[in-house]
Amino acid sequence: FCCAAAIAWALPSRSSSAAECMQQGTLWQLENEQVKVEVYPALGARVCDFVDKQFPDSLVRKPAEQGLFIDHSADDPWPGNLMNAPYDCKPLPAQNGEAALECSVTFHDAKHPQSDGVVLHKTYRLRDGEKGLRVSYEIENPTAAAKVFALWVQNVLWLGKNPKSNLVIRPYATGVERFEMANQRFGMGWRAWPDMTDPWTGVMDPSTGQGAFFTPDRNVLKAH
Repeated sequence: FCCAAAIAWALPSRSSSAAECMQQGTLWQLENEQVKVEVYPALGARVCDFVDKQFPDSLVRKPAEQGLFIDHSADDPWPGNLMNAPYDCKPLPAQNGEAALECSVTFHDAKHPQSDGVVLHKTYRLRDGEKGLRVSYEIENPTAAAKVFALWVQNVLWLGKNPKSNLVIRPYATGVERFEMANQRFGMGWRAWPDMTDPWTGVMDPSTGQGAFFTPDRNVLKAH
């Protein structure tokens, strides 16, 4: 499923441990005792592996097609030219028990001059003792021209062995609503498809009790 997200939580939480950021060949890995996250710079610096160590399977089953925090310009048809764009990634100094990885790319799109040349910065942060992966974005305009850049952040994943068994849970006009992935495009369920207006979205595999939760922190939105 797809949604706008700033924080991904794999639930529930467990004991505290040190968080590390390290390079493993062509990818970067953030890890503590509870979760392991792999970021692929050559594939849009998206999360191509998110393992909650309490469960055997990654949230991302097909890294070439899926991932977490897939960047997507609203001017582009899916999947857009950021999904597989090469990003420059570097670790940030560890502080306060937090490992961090900063990834950047210059957006080039001659068809949309209003966003061409914008620089997108994406930073992943993993703290000691948490299963939550925090992701922050900064959009920079280094050009002399005015720019308009609308960013979508999309997550494509499923839990457990069968994606059709997953439940998607989100707020709705009539209260919290949930629907089965098996009926995602039929009946009443399609109305609850996550989109950019969601304050949060959850997905759960009832057969295992594994769940993931995505939420944006709109309090940090600012322009400078």
